[in-house]
Amino acid sequence: MRIAICLLFLVFTISVFGQTREEISKSAGDLYDKEEYSAALGDYTKGLTLYPDDREFLLMKGNCLDRMKELSDAYEAFSYLIQKHPAYSIGYNQRGLLLLRVQEFELALKDLNQAVALAESDSVRLSALLNRGAVKFQTRDFEGTKNDLSEALKIDSLNLGVMNNLAIVSKELGNAEKAFYYLYKILEVEPENVGAISNIGFTYQELGRCDTAIHFFNKVIELNEDEGLGYSNRGYCYYKLGKLDLALKDVNRSLELYSSNAFAYRTRALIYIAQGKNKDACGDIDMALFYKFTTMYGDEVEELKKKYCQ
Repeated sequence: MRIAICLLFLVFTISVFGQTREEISKSAGDLYDKEEYSAALGDYTKGLTLYPDDREFLLMKGNCLDRMKELSDAYEAFSYLIQKHPAYSIGYNQRGLLLLRVQEFELALKDLNQAVALAESDSVRLSALLNRGAVKFQTRDFEGTKNDLSEALKIDSLNLGVMNNLAIVSKELGNAEKAFYYLYKILEVEPENVGAISNIGFTYQELGRCDTAIHFFNKVIELNEDEGLGYSNRGYCYYKLGKLDLALKDVNRSLELYSSNAFAYRTRALIYIAQGKNKDACGDIDMALFYKFTTMYGDEVEELKKKYCQ
């Protein structure tokens, strides 16, 4: 992936109804806050033996499983929550967010439509709009993304995640000036915001100003040496400038840090093609396609495959 998309993962505290529930709630909540998700799951499961349909315990069970990367079980937990509480928007939001992360975009959109429609508060509606906008972005519905994010900005005019995503979609819609507006607005609030700095660099890259873009990608890596997107973006700039050795070094480092980065595989394929290593390029083209480059970025890799891998 070549950009930093912000999502909102909602965690809600649990109401207290009696001493036993209070004790379970406090124990589980403390463990969750310390990222001891397996232990927290044990406490929430215990709570569900006493309160089997309690929607907050069901929600947090799903959240724990999600954080533990038990995605199938998390999906089942959120689905059960929705079955028992079909008007509870947060259940749809969390299941939709999970589906977004595993790139089940159509199913994610259905859930997030429900989350927006049923939102019990502005904060929940903002989260659902931001997440639904991310689904639309990943499926290249940029106008739909802009509409969702504009609605979210009405709820919270200083939300950095919303401004970041509005900048990204503005660029995709061909409005670089608006993209810079939102990105520099973020830096007024948070001068070392890595996502904003990275996206400023990427916007310059799209304008063909790779020397300027590299300056911003250098800053990203300076702030976070393990930021895989910084390396892949800088690597692409080096490729555009004909600095193939530097480009390959950066893209390899990016893939060490972020092995499912379709954009980086595409860039490495281009480097290999420039070096006359078409067999290696075709392997990376297949990897880019496997990680859904076409869904996210268009048909460029499909065209490379037709040209170099037949």
